[in-house]
Amino acid sequence: MCQVDAGYVLVHNPTGVVRPVVQRPHEWPDPPAVALEHGLVIVDNLIPGMTELAASVQARWQAELGGPVRVVQVPHSRPTGAGLSAGLAGSGLALLGLGNCGACTTWLAELAADLVPRMPVAVLVTDRFAAVARARLRALGEPDLPVVTVPDAAPDTPPKRLAPVAGQVVAGCGTAWRLPGRPDGAGGPGPAAGGAA
Repeated sequence: MCQVDAGYVLVHNPTGVVRPVVQRPHEWPDPPAVALEHGLVIVDNLIPGMTELAASVQARWQAELGGPVRVVQVPHSRPTGAGLSAGLAGSGLALLGLGNCGACTTWLAELAADLVPRMPVAVLVTDRFAAVARARLRALGEPDLPVVTVPDAAPDTPPKRLAPVAGQVVAGCGTAWRLPGRPDGAGGPGPAAGGAA
């Protein structure tokens, strides 16, 4: 059996880097309207279908919630870390997607754990990979980060038919972050039901 120091989790990682698991309180703005004013950054990991979904979410978000939305394309093969997460800072909220395989879902969870001290963050995955995202976030010490789901077929949906999926994503983020104007817009971060968990 492998020996692992206290506070570490043994994972198969080809880079040899194993992160310590540290539970951190989220010091997100309360109410999240403060974060909302600074806008949303959508990280498009260039998985097939995510570029179209990001554009549809961007349009839907601006129509429903207003505020600036920018899309940043970052291949999921790029290492996560302070340099990447610092480049995404400046926005108030971050939506990271799309997880529809084990590698990209794990990468998104790693990036989410890097960003969480700076801003409210949610991971966008297909239904099939929601459990993988939650397990990896739990292993990284971030079990309460929202995971917003879309149907498994979403990456293959033609752009003209993405509006309902984008609506589901915006609703899932709004519920997860308890944004003003959403059905439970009570304010304050935290996981919620519906399209987010």
